[in-house]
Amino acid sequence: HASKRKVHILLHPELGNSKWDKIINAFIISLIILNITAVILETVASIHEPHKKFFRMFDLVSVIIFSVEYLLRVWSSNHDPRYRHSIHGRLRYMVSTYALIDLVAILPFYLHVFIGFDLRVLRIFRLLRFLRLFRLTAYMRSARMVRDVFKTRANELKLSFVLILFFI
Repeated sequence: HASKRKVHILLHPELGNSKWDKIINAFIISLIILNITAVILETVASIHEPHKKFFRMFDLVSVIIFSVEYLLRVWSSNHDPRYRHSIHGRLRYMVSTYALIDLVAILPFYLHVFIGFDLRVLRIFRLLRFLRLFRLTAYMRSARMVRDVFKTRANELKLSFVLILFFI
């Protein structure tokens, strides 16, 4: 239980206050930003074509890291009182918003490798990990303020999104 507790605290920097919490948090944030940058750069043929091998390796390494992180989050999730039960708690965690975002971000890679569906175009779902930046920086005052604005103005933002989609 002690190792599960340590892993849970390391993956949830808002719970701990050690140097390692901050290092892991900074690493994950940097990897998310680098993945977003890679997805954008891969759309530019003059950049992507000569560096295909690099982008493939970066994709593979990123998926491995995000997969390990996801599995560690699932494994240690029942340390959180909301997901206390060994099996049901983990299942409840796995259908939580952030866990689903993490899963959707890595799933296209595995579907392509194991099933053969060429869903690499769905790597765009990695951009959803951008939403995790709000959780990873949840202990920061400015991030809490942005989150509160999104919560209080949710209906207006949804309407704006629908209107934007309509106009597009």
